[in-house]
Amino acid sequence: AYCLSMETMVIPPPEAAPEPPPWQDKLPPEQRSWLQARRRVIGHWPQLAATAIALLGPGDAATAALRDRHGQNGGWSRFPPDEHATAARWLRRAPAVFRRPDTVAWRVDAPGDYGAIRVHALDRWATQGSLIQRRDGPGAPAIDIDGLGPLSWTGPEPTPRIAGGRLVAQPEPTALPRKRFGLATGPAGAFANGPFTVIVGSGDHAAAARANAALAQAFAADWVAHAHGAPQVIADRDFDPPRLAAANLVCVGNPRSNTVLARLLPEARFAGLRWGDLALELGEQRIRRTADYGLVLAMPHPEDPRRLVVIIDGQPAWQRDGRLPLGAVPDLLLRLDDRSETAVLLDNDWSWLPDALHTPGAR
Repeated sequence: AYCLSMETMVIPPPEAAPEPPPWQDKLPPEQRSWLQARRRVIGHWPQLAATAIALLGPGDAATAALRDRHGQNGGWSRFPPDEHATAARWLRRAPAVFRRPDTVAWRVDAPGDYGAIRVHALDRWATQGSLIQRRDGPGAPAIDIDGLGPLSWTGPEPTPRIAGGRLVAQPEPTALPRKRFGLATGPAGAFANGPFTVIVGSGDHAAAARANAALAQAFAADWVAHAHGAPQVIADRDFDPPRLAAANLVCVGNPRSNTVLARLLPEARFAGLRWGDLALELGEQRIRRTADYGLVLAMPHPEDPRRLVVIIDGQPAWQRDGRLPLGAVPDLLLRLDDRSETAVLLDNDWSWLPDALHTPGAR
């Protein structure tokens, strides 16, 4: 149970659903829905089922929004601001009043813990799965799943019954895809799920150094507009791997203009992309880095796949709308000009999905 005092806690109102960027129309429908679900504020919280919340004071619009989002999963009661003892007595009685529902359902769009169930992987990346936990009586719950890989039970005994999937104590890493629980999975906006550092390439020539500095400044400005605080920004020549051993990296430039990327990608290639001197190679296609060129690419850190590396190059390719920079961006976003863009979600093994679209206008 929780006792909230609006005198000491400020709960921001939920964000309105953002307008999808134009390039999302180029994703297959199920991938577009998956990406939008990753960004959407969820409508209810299964983990708060049967939770009682005592509100001290009148609250405000944000409190009303929180109550609406909490919905019928638990119970609320309002008390005068100084009635702490009364609220505490009500909270002690609440467990007998609010019973945990017999059925709790989750939409599963990434590996993680859903209640006491650990989802180690999705069957197919960028395709949303589902998990339903039912209690039909005393004893272990029953679990129904769809679209999920191996599961583990992290709760107390007895172990639940499961239909449509596998329950394992701890799956062998070799039997799991690279996008799995405990490792970086993307998409690009996941850089903000933990500490991160922006590393600016000092450039293989003066023009590249100026372009990288301008792009880093745009990214930092968008982060400040979103988070109201400045990110840590360093030059590639000042990179200290031990000091940043736990950080995600946002690398500005490319393996030709950023020495950190040159070390991480010694062959200047990842997921079918290769950076040449004047062009970006995508399979058999050559894409010239023109004045309008912009790239965002998310990938696991080659030396520590728990961490995410995001490459931004050229012009800002993301929406600059005051929200989380890169928040709506998939694993790969390539912009050639206003009419020629491509967006790609990479598969469980960080390869191209079979139905991924190739870049229009490449030459």
